[in-house]
Amino acid sequence: MPKVLPAVFSYEDMKRKWSQDNPDEEPYTRRSELESGRYALDKWVIRVDDEGKTIATIGWKEHPSHTVVGGLLATKEGSEIGNNTRALTEAREPQLNQSKPLVAAFGHREGDNTRWIQNAKDNLWTFPDDDNWEQVKTLLPESVLNDWLSQYPEIMAIRSISGKGELAKCIYLDDPIPEWFNVLKVYNEAGRKSQ
Repeated sequence: MPKVLPAVFSYEDMKRKWSQDNPDEEPYTRRSELESGRYALDKWVIRVDDEGKTIATIGWKEHPSHTVVGGLLATKEGSEIGNNTRALTEAREPQLNQSKPLVAAFGHREGDNTRWIQNAKDNLWTFPDDDNWEQVKTLLPESVLNDWLSQYPEIMAIRSISGKGELAKCIYLDDPIPEWFNVLKVYNEAGRKSQ
């Protein structure tokens, strides 16, 4: 059964494990502008398969006023297994400073970025086009906010740390549970109507 390793890896150690475990996959990379500055991530958690091979990873970096999160990527096997976002987020969240807001930019490597952003909004991330943006943006110092908006004016988002109960309610694009949940919900509703 896949699991998230308890260790926190550096960026270089995570990339090394990714490559050693997956010699037939592309090495883990981030665009060069993401490897330094505002979006450099220095702590990573890794999800592995039954054989201990890396199948997915996600990172973060704590700053004095906020924590930057991102870098989610799954191998081909990890994508087939699914549920990586939920497992990695649930492992990462308790390790974050609970008093600092999270900041991220939602850009999907492939696929529909609109769906990716909507999923983030459904999971309590606030974007510049949201009604409550004016209130939420005050969680960040103006210099940090302006820096992120200058690079990611439409896809940056801010979120407070979620408690365990809030995280349990989140729906992730690679999570198979929502489909089953809807089937069960329909079945349950049909059963009530027939009584």
